[in-house]
Amino acid sequence: MNKYFALGVLALVSSVAVVLAAAAFAGPRTQVAFAAQMNGFTGTLTASSVPGCPAGATVSTPQASFFVRGAVGHFTGQHKYGCDGGDTFTLSYIANGVSSRAISTGTWKIVEGTGVFAGLAGNGTLSGAGNPGTFSGVELYTGTMTLP
Repeated sequence: MNKYFALGVLALVSSVAVVLAAAAFAGPRTQVAFAAQMNGFTGTLTASSVPGCPAGATVSTPQASFFVRGAVGHFTGQHKYGCDGGDTFTLSYIANGVSSRAISTGTWKIVEGTGVFAGLAGNGTLSGAGNPGTFSGVELYTGTMTLP
């Protein structure tokens, strides 16, 4: 057997073992639902089943973009949630909505966590209802998270 082939197989097996070991230590996937009352680019969680991030937590928007094509608005960005003890998690979102009705739907995924949320993973769907012509409204998120 070629020694380079053998080294490649050994490297592949080692990589798979590391990934499986990391998955074995990850927490269980947890169903979550949370809602945020947004007023411009800041807000407050009004309901939350995310462990360690109760209602009342703060929401900020470090990154956002919006554009309208015809009657459809397109939203992308990130929300950062400030939870108990200063721990945070950040999700990215992509949503579309009919601008005249200020209703949107889309998807989200976790992109970063600090403190107890370091290593957090998760994704799901979102829906929002707002006031036409403003950036205020209620955003509802459902999905799963794997806690570290």
